[in-house]
Amino acid sequence: RRLAVVGSGFIAAELGHAYGALGSQVTFLVRSRFLKSEDPDAAAAVERVFRQRHQVLLGVHPVSISHDADRGFTLLCEGPAGARETVEADALLIATGVQPCTGALNLAAAGVACDARGYIRTDSRLRTTAEGVWALGDIIGRHAYRHTANVEAEYLERTVLLGKDEGPLDYGPVPHAVFTRPEIGAVGLTEPQARAAGYGVVVFRSDYADASNAGLARGLEEGFVKIIVERGTGRVLGAHVVGEEAASVVHLFIVLMKKRGTLKDLRELIFIHPALPEVVRDAIRGAAVGEAHT
Repeated sequence: RRLAVVGSGFIAAELGHAYGALGSQVTFLVRSRFLKSEDPDAAAAVERVFRQRHQVLLGVHPVSISHDADRGFTLLCEGPAGARETVEADALLIATGVQPCTGALNLAAAGVACDARGYIRTDSRLRTTAEGVWALGDIIGRHAYRHTANVEAEYLERTVLLGKDEGPLDYGPVPHAVFTRPEIGAVGLTEPQARAAGYGVVVFRSDYADASNAGLARGLEEGFVKIIVERGTGRVLGAHVVGEEAASVVHLFIVLMKKRGTLKDLRELIFIHPALPEVVRDAIRGAAVGEAHT
């Protein structure tokens, strides 16, 4: 009936959202902010909706946790300025990060080395430090996604089992999604990352609720597309979609970025009407007349 979630990454958000959708009263204990690896605008949009649907305690962390057969879990939490409050729950989800499980494998006996974090060391062809041993997936510490593990497995099938020489594995732009409501789909740099990397940045954005796209027809009140563009070249550095079908809409940018595409390439496309990708067209319409915020 009551679930307490310690953590604010995509695992905490997805599982907490799922239980909330099924009727649980969910309390999130967030040390800093929701989804801090996401673009700030995307994370803020999800946090805003979550605070309407769940109890979200920001800037807090548990200092003690106890369990009683009758009362369930009791969490004593400390917040800003040392303020403390108690959270009670029937179930507790700890989702504060992941660690590799290599410690129990005795890999050194096989000549397989790990890095300082405990992940298996691999080169650009997924070879470990042991002859004839390759590694892929979460355990190599690159991308913790099923879709990148699939790419790695298919690469090894071609290069190791079938003997094709393809050179180093090229991941290209690696996308990801957060399957909450609202949903997030993203690829490339966030706005702070692009600015920190020294790019001159122009940002284009359009909301799902705009009358010129399918969002109006579906009655969608939340969601947007945000495009991070390099000033001068028009090259797309990153894209962040929040809202219905976000994980699907963002695929348009994966292809574009793989081919080092620009806003000009997007403007030349014909978008089906009325379909949600039209929100992408709406976001870049301003590019033709210089309407963008920086």
